[in-house]
Amino acid sequence: MAYTPVGNFPVGLIGLALLHSRVADGDKLFCDARIAELRRILDRWDDPAFAGGAILARSTLFGRLRRVGKHVRCQYNPLIDLDNAIIGPMLDRYPAGDALDAGCGTGRWAAHLVERGHTVIGVDQSAEMLQVARAKVPKVELKHGGLDALPLPNACVDLVVCSLALTHLPALAPAFSEFARVLRPGGAAAISNIHHLSLPLGGVIQMQAANGRPIRLPANLFLPTDYITAALSAGLQLRSCTEVGWPELPAGHGGPTAQAWCPEAARAAYVGTPALMVLEVTR
Repeated sequence: MAYTPVGNFPVGLIGLALLHSRVADGDKLFCDARIAELRRILDRWDDPAFAGGAILARSTLFGRLRRVGKHVRCQYNPLIDLDNAIIGPMLDRYPAGDALDAGCGTGRWAAHLVERGHTVIGVDQSAEMLQVARAKVPKVELKHGGLDALPLPNACVDLVVCSLALTHLPALAPAFSEFARVLRPGGAAAISNIHHLSLPLGGVIQMQAANGRPIRLPANLFLPTDYITAALSAGLQLRSCTEVGWPELPAGHGGPTAQAWCPEAARAAYVGTPALMVLEVTR
């Protein structure tokens, strides 16, 4: 397991803001202010607040992460709001039918699909997540399984949604092949994932074990072309491909550490940077 000190994050945001200023509207005053922020942080570098951090779990499976503690709590993820705004309208264009929430987690999209009249199956590799989903969406059939080996027969669903889950896989091709396998001819899939450019901006999901120790899930830096190649290789047709940028966030960017030490640098690093990779594909 690798350990990442908290102090690295604001220093990195300041560096990225300075790099952005070379091609954006950053003037000398902007750059001087960023250097002042950097000096302020380095002057406090021995502060225990900067030494703390999260352990990066090497396992690619949510289930294995549960070995760290009996209960693991996921912190707030601002990508959820952005994902809802993009994927929700996309799904709402499709008529009610048989739908799969692949990597369903606690049932966020499963609940959305049930409300719109779909018959829904949810699949996730975390038994703990499925337990929460069962309480939230009792009408959904839930199955334990991975995205690279869905426990479903061929050509059994009309619609697949896979939201913010693919980053944790070692490769995209097996999952896209499974989406193609379970879709009926004419079916469609809406797929979202954190953009590789946002992973270093604190985009790696952080969870907290029962012992209070923060843990970051493993994540892979898949490129936009990796998604397109995986979809086309699986025999799927590309309907749309969108890279969604970070908007202005009322609560600020980068979380409490960035807002306390370098809020303007965080804004410059985030706003306009791609946050989500979104694909709509058909069978």
